[in-house]
Amino acid sequence: MAQFGSVGGLCTFVGNPSPKTRHQQIADQLIVVLTASIQPDLWVDAGGAGSITEFGGMLVVSHNAKVHRQVEKVLRMPLETAMERGVKVR
Repeated sequence: MAQFGSVGGLCTFVGNPSPKTRHQQIADQLIVVLTASIQPDLWVDAGGAGSITEFGGMLVVSHNAKVHRQVEKVLRMPLETAMERGVKVR
């Protein structure tokens, strides 16, 4: 059974949330890869200030410029590999 509670005036959900979509699962996996491979000690989960989350089909990154460039580089890798192999990319 789902329960709702209030913390500091914000409504929070406690219980069994709806199952994640395939898109959300992929985003979660991508976030794990990015935060483990790019400056792992600088993300919120490790005590740093940087954060990354999925919102509306986009990755939202709050970090310094260097980390943003590294994230962009990692996200471009599959596209560049596909283009090198002659795969048509839309």
